[in-house]
Amino acid sequence: ACELMPGREGRRMSRAFRNIFNNYEPFYNLESIHFHKNGHLAIVETSGVPIFDLDGGFRGYRGISRDITDRKRVEQSLQERELQIASIANNIVCSIYRLVIHADNKMELPFISTGLYEITGIMPEAVMSEPQKLFTLIHPEDRAQCDRILQRAIDSLQPFTNEFRLISASGQVKWVRDSARVSPLVAGGAIVDGVLIDISDRKQAEEALRQSENNLAEAQRLAHLGSWQLDLTTRHTV
Repeated sequence: ACELMPGREGRRMSRAFRNIFNNYEPFYNLESIHFHKNGHLAIVETSGVPIFDLDGGFRGYRGISRDITDRKRVEQSLQERELQIASIANNIVCSIYRLVIHADNKMELPFISTGLYEITGIMPEAVMSEPQKLFTLIHPEDRAQCDRILQRAIDSLQPFTNEFRLISASGQVKWVRDSARVSPLVAGGAIVDGVLIDISDRKQAEEALRQSENNLAEAQRLAHLGSWQLDLTTRHTV
């Protein structure tokens, strides 16, 4: 069958089959590229087992081959899409994650993008291997709120948004916005797909504005002054 393959592929499969046949080994899901009768290339998956006669003599192989070209195209398309999503996630200042919480409360973090490092100074691999580390980054004053919101979302299978503080590896306090969707696991528990966005600049701007308004109010109180605003349409002052 190797003559039905492109030159390099034929030589590769000849070597592979030679090693298998010489040792009378079974083989499973061996993929190869073939010329289709219509002229295009097809990806074929082949499995086979050796056949022996009653005296133990080797008689050949019995196997099955199937065209998996369409399946491979779908797999390639999915891989390309995953790479695109990962590339986007790794190039914006946020961290996309998937958190799996099982019925026994055991947690897995199969994916979290490299944006986590920009926010916290901690590499994603460190929390993927020990998901609980991610929760220890939450500011102590915000942990109860985060636990309550997450548990409510898991119980109701509803999306949630939460703003809270993280403490980075350098000790810096960062404000983040966590937005996520929740889906159920068949065996109980839930999958949480979300994104953490650093909103520290916004929070600092809000605090600066609040402080400015407080300072203005205090200055007016001390000077016995008031502020007003004229609506030109109604000619009313506020």
